[in-house]
Amino acid sequence: MTYAATGIILRRRDSGEWDRVYTVLTREHGKFACVGKGTRRPLAKLAAHLEPYSVTELVLAHGRSMDRVTFARVMASGTRFASSWELIRQVAFIAECVDALTRDAHRDAGLYDFLCAAFSAIAEQRCADTSSCIIRCLSILGYAPELERCVGCRATVPPGIAAADPVRGGVLCLRCRARTGEVCMLRSEDRAQLASMAADFQCIPALPAVQAFARAQLLVHLPGPLRSFPELTGAWGVRMVTGS
Repeated sequence: MTYAATGIILRRRDSGEWDRVYTVLTREHGKFACVGKGTRRPLAKLAAHLEPYSVTELVLAHGRSMDRVTFARVMASGTRFASSWELIRQVAFIAECVDALTRDAHRDAGLYDFLCAAFSAIAEQRCADTSSCIIRCLSILGYAPELERCVGCRATVPPGIAAADPVRGGVLCLRCRARTGEVCMLRSEDRAQLASMAADFQCIPALPAVQAFARAQLLVHLPGPLRSFPELTGAWGVRMVTGS
């Protein structure tokens, strides 16, 4: 029995002598792994349609442990990022973040639409930095920054400069700030930009404080160092690469 899906190839890995396993995010079925039989062979017809970061139409056959790709037709090739190492860094970073932050069978049409929009923006070199991608992705997954009420006691935090705790995901009142260790300071314009980025994906340069908050908040939710970018600053004591 077969079924069709349109998916984004988040990553691939070798399996057996000639096969590859692909991690795919789809609108219809969420995230899952599937196997491409023989796609490592030099003349494999499916291989070119299953490159990382491609958007591909798929037909899959149900299998005991893993579904098998029986047909693939690329709609937007991953080679559109090959013109610049910076583009490859950006798209690889976002793809790996989405993969790390989601579970298999996680189904979210908003996440799929966001990733399509982010990949298009990166390919067209409209993505000034990846902070807006981080904030929007986290917001879709339920981690939108709290910018009006204290994340410690739920008291209203007045407009203007406010301390923020990325670990708890938002601003702090004066009382809770005194009980908290390291914080970052957000001005009114920083809070406004964070709110705007959380509500919708935007290709705008992030303000310095917004970049710092986005990176710190991401570190809180990642389960471990990224495979492609082990230089992430934070719990693992290394510097983050975001393409900014």
